[in-house]
Amino acid sequence: MNSSIAAFIAVLAKLFQSFGMMLLSIWRWESASVTELRERMDKSVTYDEWRGYARMLDEEEALGQWREAPELRINLDLVLARVRLLAQKKREESPEELLKAIRGDIHRSTLGITNPSLYPYRTAAKSSISTYVNLMTHLIRSIAANDLLEVAARYRALKDMEVAYGKSALMLHGGVALGAYHLGVIKGLLNAKLLPKVIFGNNTGALVAACICCVEDIRPVLDGSGVNFDAFAKRGSSGSLKRKWDRLWNEGVLMDVNVVLQFAKDNLGNITFAEAYEKTGYALNINVCRRVGGGSGNLGSWLLNHLTTPNVLVYTAAVASCETAMVYGPTPLLARSISGNIVPFDPPAMQFCASSTEFHINDAVRRLQELFHVKLTIVSECTVGRLPFLCLGHRNDLLSRIGHFFTEEVWRGLAACSRLPMFQSRLTATLQNISDRINGDLVIFPVSTVGDLLKLLNNPDQHLLHHCILRGEQQLWSRLPLLKSHIAIEAALHDAIRSIEERHNKDIIHRKTRQGSPLPSSLRRPSIIRVDDDDDVMVQDMTISPPVPLHITPPESVTPTDEQT
Repeated sequence: MNSSIAAFIAVLAKLFQSFGMMLLSIWRWESASVTELRERMDKSVTYDEWRGYARMLDEEEALGQWREAPELRINLDLVLARVRLLAQKKREESPEELLKAIRGDIHRSTLGITNPSLYPYRTAAKSSISTYVNLMTHLIRSIAANDLLEVAARYRALKDMEVAYGKSALMLHGGVALGAYHLGVIKGLLNAKLLPKVIFGNNTGALVAACICCVEDIRPVLDGSGVNFDAFAKRGSSGSLKRKWDRLWNEGVLMDVNVVLQFAKDNLGNITFAEAYEKTGYALNINVCRRVGGGSGNLGSWLLNHLTTPNVLVYTAAVASCETAMVYGPTPLLARSISGNIVPFDPPAMQFCASSTEFHINDAVRRLQELFHVKLTIVSECTVGRLPFLCLGHRNDLLSRIGHFFTEEVWRGLAACSRLPMFQSRLTATLQNISDRINGDLVIFPVSTVGDLLKLLNNPDQHLLHHCILRGEQQLWSRLPLLKSHIAIEAALHDAIRSIEERHNKDIIHRKTRQGSPLPSSLRRPSIIRVDDDDDVMVQDMTISPPVPLHITPPESVTPTDEQT
């Protein structure tokens, strides 16, 4: 019965979608060939296939003429002048001068090439911008391989450029079954060699981020073969709607968090944040929102990663991040103690915000930017509260912009009302939770139609996962030209530094680098630090190891059970 109702609703959603696309086509005065190209793009299963149809559509809209035409929003002559200068330095075979010229261009918004309005087409950027980015990446790699420069000198220069350019971070923001669409975005970025090394997950996005950052080979995860769904298969699909209703009535939540907890443990094991970073090199960040006092009490945010909570088990943090009023219940955090036992992790020294109105998801994002020197945030948005904007988010025509404006303002007003004291309740807390958004530099909506909301009614399996991955990929492909302008130079710097470390002894490089560029006196570690001027207390020895943090020592009242270990 449940499958029949879902199928009927899916058919209605498809009809409404087709009707809406027809009206949109009439508004745009699209020809039959353009409409056919759009349909073929929607049905493409690989990037090469999609790119062929997208290039034809771009040419229908005069892509070739636009690539070579002057642009008011950027000085293309200046971009070409920089290209000619760098090419000349390369031909002169003067690596020192070339290195100086490149260091002057290391900035994400150099010459304005990352302005989003400069990328209206799906398959290409301005010719001068593409030439500049490709030349910069080539020159950075050539400097790393140039033996005419001293190893320590080029290594130090590349490290300085990496710091100046900053890092990019991928933000996976989304809940419930829609979080599976994040995998498509990740797969598209990985295939384009643009996947950032810093990944942030919130709600179900935390589960996806954990699955990516805790395994060395993520390709089996991205094609679905490396994901274990046994935890969901045990429940089966029969009677799932009745179980959810009974659980909501008796327990106040729609989903069983224990099933998700078992799913996370089956796929991640008892790996900690520190072990995950050491294993894969990806900096996993998970935002946990804790409720103080129970019920609809105050909220607080806590960013967990290998720097702040190295011993916390990743799978417990990922499931704890999924806590949502009326959807998923809370999950306790677990950590590995020095002796290797699994113990509860809830340090009393960690205090949360005084009220829910003081917390926003962007607080955790700002904390991440401080810790990892992040200059670019790419947001994969899958929250239910953003569903009214999914079909309009990537469109630039007048009708779509007007519709996006009105839906955005209506939803913003509802979210603001939910924060008033007179409306505070579990229901409005849920509305507030699903309406929060991350202020990213580039936002991608992997969910392409409102009909995908019906996927929330089904337990995840291989078929659903393949559908989500493909839809997520399709929504990313049109953003690749802009992403390349943002990330290609960063990726080239990272690869160049790693290549030097692989070719030469890393310890010798670091030692020569320190000898060649000593720290200024203001940044050197002092041997004596004055703690309190009144009592004249002095710390004489700075080489003593700090005490072991108390939060990883198992309390006497806690005895690990077989289930915990």
